[in-house]
Amino acid sequence: MRLLLLTGLLFILIIAPARLNAQSAKITLNLVNVPLNDVLNEIEKKSDYKFLVNQEVVDVTRKVNAVFTNTSIKVILDNLFKG
Repeated sequence: MRLLLLTGLLFILIIAPARLNAQSAKITLNLVNVPLNDVLNEIEKKSDYKFLVNQEVVDVTRKVNAVFTNTSIKVILDNLFKG
């Protein structure tokens, strides 16, 4: 069941951008030791992306570092969710 939910979440993240140019958007983040939810909120503020997160599958309270300069959102998300 969790695998199905995680697969669904990843599918939504892949197809979520409303415009093609949003997929190549680059942003700068300088967030250290903050909850994952704060990083996702900051990405939403700086882009056209909107995230729907199943908190039973993704721990949005997990502390992460998001220090990226002029980096594509895809690369940022790949780094945040690797492993």
